[in-house]
Amino acid sequence: MDKSNIETSMNNTASGQMVSTDVFTTSGGVMMAAYKTEWVEEDRKRSLDMQRWYVLDGRHRPDHPQNGVYTGLSEIGAELDRFDEEDAA
Repeated sequence: MDKSNIETSMNNTASGQMVSTDVFTTSGGVMMAAYKTEWVEEDRKRSLDMQRWYVLDGRHRPDHPQNGVYTGLSEIGAELDRFDEEDAA
């Protein structure tokens, strides 16, 4: 998708909650995505966890059988983190 124009703003909803709204203009029109502010931080943490687990599991290597695949990482994430902590000690 070509995100040629992206704008982010904070808006109050009818219930008084703040949401972050991304508006992107594409060749096909305008798309909007709204997130509650607490969801943004959860999404960032989840994304960082997945990136860390991807590398800890070795999937960043081209010879890994699951190179390019993030499926299943959340199930083994705690084990990968324990291994990383032990390795760092």
